Amino acid sequence: MRGRTGERAGRAVTARALGVAVLLAAAAGLAGGAGAAPAAAPASLADLPVALLQAGPGDGAGPFRVEGPGALPHHLVPPGVLRPTPLLFPSSPLPGLPDPPAIRARAAILVEWRTGTVLYARRADVRVHPASTTKILTAILALERGSLDDVVTVSARSARTPGSSMGLTVGMRVPLEDLVYGLLVTSGNDAAVAIAEHLAGSVEEFSRLMNRRAWELGALASTFRNPHGLTARGHKTTARDLATLAGHALELPRFREMACTGATDVCSADGTWERVLFNTNRLLGTGQVEGIKTGTTGAAGDCLVASAMRDGLRLVSVVLDAGDRWADTLALLEWGYRAVSFVPLLQAGEYVGSVAAVGGVTPRVAGLADGPLVAPVPWAQDAPVRVELSLEDPVRAPVRQGQPLGLVRAVAGDTVLATAWVVAATDVDRERWWRRILGRAAIR
Repeated sequence: MRGRTGERAGRAVTARALGVAVLLAAAAGLAGGAGAAPAAAPASLADLPVALLQAGPGDGAGPFRVEGPGALPHHLVPPGVLRPTPLLFPSSPLPGLPDPPAIRARAAILVEWRTGTVLYARRADVRVHPASTTKILTAILALERGSLDDVVTVSARSARTPGSSMGLTVGMRVPLEDLVYGLLVTSGNDAAVAIAEHLAGSVEEFSRLMNRRAWELGALASTFRNPHGLTARGHKTTARDLATLAGHALELPRFREMACTGATDVCSADGTWERVLFNTNRLLGTGQVEGIKTGTTGAAGDCLVASAMRDGLRLVSVVLDAGDRWADTLALLEWGYRAVSFVPLLQAGEYVGSVAAVGGVTPRVAGLADGPLVAPVPWAQDAPVRVELSLEDPVRAPVRQGQPLGLVRAVAGDTVLATAWVVAATDVDRERWWRRILGRAAIR
């Protein structure tokens, strides 16, 4: 448990530490500064598992098939503008998977965390009441916008919030860290309101922040009216959106730690109040399950967003309005691990090609994979996996490092298995008009 100094000791029940992984292939920015030299193309591409690749007509860069700009599935987004993840990943389950388990949930989805690949979907885009799974987004905002060392004064509205509670009283001063534990471990509605008021001044303003952040993360079908998930008019989401939010939350180390904590203690800032909290998720530690969030209301039924890690592979499941959320979740996760394997094809930052930079100080700009390209391959699939590259070529200078240049896909047959952005490796400034004139004069 944790003492009043804020340190957590060994009795706090947490799951094992996670390895570093990337969910969003659309995350902007690359490691290394401007001007960093990309990896040599032939050596990089020759190391791909050729047995799994089928070469197509291309530009001589090995197993890549290069398509024209018209092949891009959507308009390239200008640099600095969010590139939503759902545009990159298949929205339907992979073909060739074995029959899924019979579950009772009204809506459900199972995705692979690293790629966002959908393995199973059942009414995944139907808008439903989310109950306390709402608190995944509340926790994201608390961790991204707040300081866990902040001390929060509990208001009357917070202390009197109905439903599940961590036991806050009016006027109590509690560290934000303890409130987030109360939010995720014991599902405290009072903690949710206290967090909302601390970060945004009111529940209503915090709800606007929630909707904005949900949109930024790609949860485009959701509308949030409060930070706790108590039934409210228009407060709805989808199984797919919850998987998207959970995927981002798992990128936050403190979220992972808190969501898979089985039991911990919390206390007020002055140490006069202390309470032991127990996690509402009964599956923690079962079948490598690590979090994430339960939810129950009359309108929503029994809900569970869960995550499991096995052999380096993380799956995220969502079951909503489930007759038996525990059984449904375990059945989906076990089935997922038996149904598919994942083949790494490209690493984040790996060179994939170059495009002409019209009007630039250099004639071409190198393109790098913005995230790892990992192909989910059903065990029963016979079709070879190939890599296809779609680039906007040429581009007009100036080009900024991290600017999207196109997409790279893992494809089997007619099925797109995974997609990653291709982004510019360096800046390419526009060539000054007088430099062009001097250059032409020198040639003459």
